[in-house]
Amino acid sequence: MLNFWLFLTILLIAANWTAVWRGWRKVNSFTKPTVLFLMSIWFWTVSVPEGPALWFGLGLFFSLLGDIFLLFSHRYFIYGLTAFFIMQVAYMIGFNCCLPPISAPFWFLLIAQICVWAAIIKVLVKTLSVKPTHRKMIFPVVIYAAALNAMLFSALWTLFRSDWTALASGLAASGALLFFSSDILLALDRFDHPFPHARLWVRITYHLGQLALAAGAALYGQHIGISLF
Repeated sequence: MLNFWLFLTILLIAANWTAVWRGWRKVNSFTKPTVLFLMSIWFWTVSVPEGPALWFGLGLFFSLLGDIFLLFSHRYFIYGLTAFFIMQVAYMIGFNCCLPPISAPFWFLLIAQICVWAAIIKVLVKTLSVKPTHRKMIFPVVIYAAALNAMLFSALWTLFRSDWTALASGLAASGALLFFSSDILLALDRFDHPFPHARLWVRITYHLGQLALAAGAALYGQHIGISLF
């Protein structure tokens, strides 16, 4: 898991956080997509190139596209949102490629996640309805929120699955929670009330979330790859 590409990815992450903190636009424009590019390379150097890993690799690719779109003006926001929606779907499929029998914790977790999704949707719709310029975003944001919650549920469900090791599921679940937090912070800053250093906090939780998700998926792929032989 530890190699040159991971070291380079972490180095670029640190450079990007510094650029966001200091307001270095050109450095941010270069390092933001480069982080996901290097993370994708690292992921494929430590992953079994089959099964779930293919979906997580696809998710990382669309994350890279989303990052590129969000570097441009606000009119490209919908394209970035679409790219990240596809990423959420890809991750969700990756998590659920090899489902075990459904047990009681599955239903408790599902009910809890539906309640969380409903609460988020209620707040989002209320917030977006205030400004006429934001109302057209209600439908795409609601659909994206559904995909985000489905991905989070799929990641949390790995904590109760015997085919996931404790380390892999812990990384996947924490990564999904960090990614979820990043999107919540982004939505609050963009559509509700901007808060100090919002971009930095969004970027920190996003990068740590992606890194943990990729590491968890890679460890899972290695585990099932070994168990098949």
